[in-house]
Amino acid sequence: SYTHTFTAVGGTAPHSFAVIAGAAPPGLSLTTGGVLSGTPTQAGSFSFYVEAVDSATPTPSRTQVKFTIDITTKLTITTGSLPAATRGVAYSAQLTASGGTPNSWTVQSGSLPTGLSLSSSGVISGTPTTEGSSTFTLLASTGSKSDTKTLTLEVTRPLSVSATSFPPLIVGKQFTAKL
Repeated sequence: SYTHTFTAVGGTAPHSFAVIAGAAPPGLSLTTGGVLSGTPTQAGSFSFYVEAVDSATPTPSRTQVKFTIDITTKLTITTGSLPAATRGVAYSAQLTASGGTPNSWTVQSGSLPTGLSLSSSGVISGTPTTEGSSTFTLLASTGSKSDTKTLTLEVTRPLSVSATSFPPLIVGKQFTAKL
């Protein structure tokens, strides 16, 4: 949420305020008391004129000033979940974000599974060496904006088939074994 209070100096108080040309950024509105507030719903550069009017009678004084507000998007880590990794098998997952391109990704708390690392470009890669679940908080940063997100990565056991040694086999005799 955003709030800014315009003030007027001079003239006869109280003063009233209005947007007289252009428009306040979408999601923001100006009260007659001079409070611009709300939650911006669109990024961009927005120019508008605010007029202050005093209470003098019979002729109130007026002044207009141009304002420009630049609204940027919030950086948001958009990776919802990570695919499971398998112990002993090479793993790679690219993290994603919206609202900017992070120039740095770091593990802020917790730790990645043993054998995996996080590159500054947001790639978790390596070969996990232990099974289990790891929960960690990532920090993505563009320099001027940042976001954090907690994710969990599960490292599973590799698929394997085990069998005991087979008894001697005889040609023509049926054989059955349970693996």
